[in-house]
Amino acid sequence: TPLPYPELDVLNAQVLADSRKQSLSEVRRQERTAYQKILSLVHDATEKELFEPLYFDWTEGRPFEGFISDNTIEHYEEHLPEVTAWLKRIASR
Repeated sequence: TPLPYPELDVLNAQVLADSRKQSLSEVRRQERTAYQKILSLVHDATEKELFEPLYFDWTEGRPFEGFISDNTIEHYEEHLPEVTAWLKRIASR
């Protein structure tokens, strides 16, 4: 069962603030590590664990794959316009 976490915008703001204190290489290393953990989680999970809505009590009837999607693909799509705008700003300096 995952621990409860703060509101998503609060969590995102904290992660951003923390990452600004780190070097780019450290941020990239952490991202690669997190990505590998997600890949391993999905690879090692059974089909039932991923897609059975009632497999985990804490998902409250929602398939686990939905949580994975929310925090990967959908999260990336949500922030892509901001990241693209930022990249354009720094490229024009």
